[in-house]
Amino acid sequence: MSLTKRELAAILAGNPDIALRNAGDLGAPAERALERGQAGGTQPVSRSLILPLPPSANRYWRSYNGRVVVSAAAKAYKTGVWLQAQQHNVSPALGPVAVYVHVYRARQTGDLDNFAKVTLDSLNGVAFQDDSQIAELHMWRHDDKDNPRVEVEIRRLA
Repeated sequence: MSLTKRELAAILAGNPDIALRNAGDLGAPAERALERGQAGGTQPVSRSLILPLPPSANRYWRSYNGRVVVSAAAKAYKTGVWLQAQQHNVSPALGPVAVYVHVYRARQTGDLDNFAKVTLDSLNGVAFQDDSQIAELHMWRHDDKDNPRVEVEIRRLA
């Protein structure tokens, strides 16, 4: 999908900045890998991101010419997350990770699991290399009509 400059600006304007918090580095194994030229540098043990609410899973897929495809809204959300991550120099975690997700809804509607797919897919290749790295997933639902958002923490597992 190709977005215009106006569409990208709208995505970024509607999304709060991604907040990052590093909690140390990977330690000696990553440093040895770096010395052998196998890694681009040390990685944080954990990182936190604050993202806008994604489109619900009910709006994630669309039917097009008899095929099921990812919707334009989901693609735009993923692009916005990727662009913001690039601005903050976020690199994908290596190895198994645990993901902690707090969803703050604007209204008391929507199932918690509907937010999981689009949120995790948007972080694929951004906060972790592939969602197959997720060994633990913890999610909570909250209500905050004044500041709807998704707070995500990715922790490297030993």
